[in-house]
Amino acid sequence: MLKMHANGRFLAGGDGGPFSYLADTARARLQRLDREETNHYPKDRACAFGRTRR
Repeated sequence: MLKMHANGRFLAGGDGGPFSYLADTARARLQRLDREETNHYPKDRACAFGRTRR
């Protein structure tokens, strides 16, 4: 279970230790793609995470 650390500055795990996570964002990537590639990107990412088929 996640909760705020006692100092209120970061998330803590069940043992009270720091909890970190890595998120996948597309902001920088979408600036470099053309329109066709931009339209394909969300479908490709969904497939990579097993949410749909190509």
